[in-house]
Amino acid sequence: MRVFVQNLYPGTEYMGQVSDYVIIAQLNNGMTIGIFDYHCFARAINRYTVIECLLVGFLPHNVNSVDFSKGYDKFRPIFTGEFIGDYMIPDDWTQFFKKREPTQTYKSITRDPNGNVIHEYEFESPKRLKEQKTKAPRIYHAVQTVNGILPLFFDSPAENLKEGEIISFSVPRVDLEAWRPLNSE
Repeated sequence: MRVFVQNLYPGTEYMGQVSDYVIIAQLNNGMTIGIFDYHCFARAINRYTVIECLLVGFLPHNVNSVDFSKGYDKFRPIFTGEFIGDYMIPDDWTQFFKKREPTQTYKSITRDPNGNVIHEYEFESPKRLKEQKTKAPRIYHAVQTVNGILPLFFDSPAENLKEGEIISFSVPRVDLEAWRPLNSE
C-alpha cells in the first residue's frame, strides 16, 4: 500500500531511547491515518515522501456495523473493501522486515532507604521484540481496499466472513510491518 508520509512523531521513550513512533500518512484515496511503528522504521523514513508499506489492521472492530455518524478519527480509521480470505505475505516483502539486535543493555541500580546507591550494574537482556524477519506472521485474512490489500490481524477466527463479501470495519491500530522506498519510475 502506498502512503504519503506527512509527519513522524516519537512515541514511547524508555531509558532515553524512543521505542516506537506514530506516522501520520495519507493513503491514495486521500484518507489520513495514524500508523503505529513499533519497529522504529521511522528513523529511516523522511517526511513528505511516498513509500510502499506493508500495513496490518490490528483487531478489526464493528465488522459490518460501523457507526459512520460518529465522524472520522485517523487513529481509528474505517476501511471498506472486499474480503479476500486468507492472504500470504508475498516473499518480496521478507527482505524488508526489520532485523532487530538480539539484546539490549539495561542498568540496574539498588538504593538504600535513604536513596544512596549501594549497587549498580549493567546487564544485557533480550529485546522486547526479537528479530522480525523470521517471527513475523506470514498468513493473515485480508481486505482489498481502494488503496490496496490490507492484511488483518483478528483476535478470533473470522468465521462469519465470506470471500468476496464487501465489508466495512474500524481498526484501533494500523501497524507498519515493513516498508520500502519506491523505485524511480
